[in-house]
Amino acid sequence: MKKIMMRAWEIVKNAIAQFGGKAREYMKEALRMAWAEAKGTAKQSREDIIEALTKKFGRWTKKGSNDKVYDRIYFNGTDLGMEVSYYRSGNISSAAVDGESISNCEARRIMGSKAYFDLTDNTLHMDSTMERHFGTKITAAVAALLA
Repeated sequence: MKKIMMRAWEIVKNAIAQFGGKAREYMKEALRMAWAEAKGTAKQSREDIIEALTKKFGRWTKKGSNDKVYDRIYFNGTDLGMEVSYYRSGNISSAAVDGESISNCEARRIMGSKAYFDLTDNTLHMDSTMERHFGTKITAAVAALLA
């Protein structure tokens, strides 16, 4: 227990030196990090998860009121490997998922469907269309980050 507290204070001191502020602002997260190191299961921080998923797949959104805060990373088809070409009118001329041709109607369904990772409770939510085409890819990426 003493080693964990000493390590937490070390983390706090480094954070203050690097970012400024007060010790009480950093202590909660520092204790989590120290416990994770002691257990040998140091998981990625929330910021690391956000950065890794948004760099590769989608966009991060955080908004809400006092009752409910929406903190999510959204995935879209074009970031997951769907290729779409358009006519000048804006209609889809052709579409493919991972090199396999799909109908224009299915491409519109994918573009209109939703898939997101909720950071407040670490759960993954997908529409059936997204799950059919990209379910394994999204699930594998999220599972790799949370492992």
